[in-house]
Amino acid sequence: MPEFENLKVKRNLTALVEFSRIINSSLDLDFILGNVLLTCMGKYLSSRGLIALHQNGNYVVKS
Repeated sequence: MPEFENLKVKRNLTALVEFSRIINSSLDLDFILGNVLLTCMGKYLSSRGLIALHQNGNYVVKS
């Protein structure tokens, strides 16, 4: 596997481990969603993002 692919796989696995750590660290949904959003924004070099949850047939923006 080329070095570039190794770095890409390592970065993805690191993000997955970070998601797991965040999800298991708290029971506060807003805290978890905010941190997951920040992690995604950092990984994809984005300056904006949102998380919408499907509740009672509608989408509700949470973060």
